[in-house]
Amino acid sequence: MSDPLTVDTVLARVDEAWATLERTVRELTPAELATIRDPAGWAVKDHLLHLAAWERVLVGRLDGRPDHETLGLEPGLVAGDDEDAINDAIFRRQRDAAPGDVLESVRATHAAMRARLAALRDGAGAPGGAARAIAPPAADWIEGNTWAHYLQHLGWIRELTGRR
Repeated sequence: MSDPLTVDTVLARVDEAWATLERTVRELTPAELATIRDPAGWAVKDHLLHLAAWERVLVGRLDGRPDHETLGLEPGLVAGDDEDAINDAIFRRQRDAAPGDVLESVRATHAAMRARLAALRDGAGAPGGAARAIAPPAADWIEGNTWAHYLQHLGWIRELTGRR
């Protein structure tokens, strides 16, 4: 078993991956954000909204709220643990959002999520009562909904837009 991640390590990884994603997104035009679509129909803005939805889930989990409530989806859908169905519901609900609104919303969600993670330093809702360390399984879902998730979607965004 590896040592628990510290809050500072988590924030550094989140910040590095987010900055990489932001550099790519900042270069894109509104048309590139909204009109180039992958075979599943997702545009860059849809990938960004997806990331923000899962950042909200992370904050909800830290605050003890159920995922379905945070996502605004039916409890049965979320309880089924079918990530593809959940992600499709998120996509369908948000696919008509304007690129400018998406960027504003995604950045605000990210800032709130980052602030919530930073609050773990003080023990504010730290999983397991740990003020400065985050142990599994919380460390795993934090990683999966932040830096690892950003980098996964960054690859798809770069492929979609031809940007590196």
